[in-house]
Amino acid sequence: MILTTYSFSEVKQLIYCITVLLFTFAMWILSVILVSSISWRVWEFDSQVVPLAYIGLWKAQYYLRENTSVLVLAEADIHSGWTYAVELEYAKELMMLVNFMLFAAVIFCTVAFIVSRSKTNYQDFLTLYYTFSALLLLLSSGCVALAVSWNYTMDLSGQSTLDFPLEFPVEKEDVTKKHSSYVFPLGISTAALSFLDAILCLYSMIFTEPKPMPPEDDP
Repeated sequence: MILTTYSFSEVKQLIYCITVLLFTFAMWILSVILVSSISWRVWEFDSQVVPLAYIGLWKAQYYLRENTSVLVLAEADIHSGWTYAVELEYAKELMMLVNFMLFAAVIFCTVAFIVSRSKTNYQDFLTLYYTFSALLLLLSSGCVALAVSWNYTMDLSGQSTLDFPLEFPVEKEDVTKKHSSYVFPLGISTAALSFLDAILCLYSMIFTEPKPMPPEDDP
């Protein structure tokens, strides 16, 4: 049996590489959850027909009362008939950009992890890939924080221009309460963890030490 021994620096590098990879993958999953969420706006209405509505970046869901007692969950796509708020429009574009950047960061971190386990010295390659990953994570952190903060501020301050189309069974004037959803805390947490992951990428470069070259045989 052949036992492979690792130095303390190699074990430390392995731990950092695995942590960065897992964190980056988790950030990508969280960004997918955010962009597909229908809870960017949660509005309660003074209406016997539609008591509650959830509004996302792509579609809306609302409870439709039938026969005065039965609530049915209905769904509506957000189309050109809606008066779409500018903050939601930018949030959609920013979150799509975040999804792309974090997916690219996952690829970079995966390749860097695989290369770091090889016996050949690729220190410059690893430094380049971790630099790209850190940059993408920092940009993603800023974009997520901007998207959720802008939406949260405009919604609760009442300055949002979002309005329903004519065929929608309730009007914006019937809104009695605007609820806070998980989107804002989840977005801020995602932004903070992305920033932390970027720092871990930079630390991974510090612990990426050049591997010693095998001695050459004397002629």
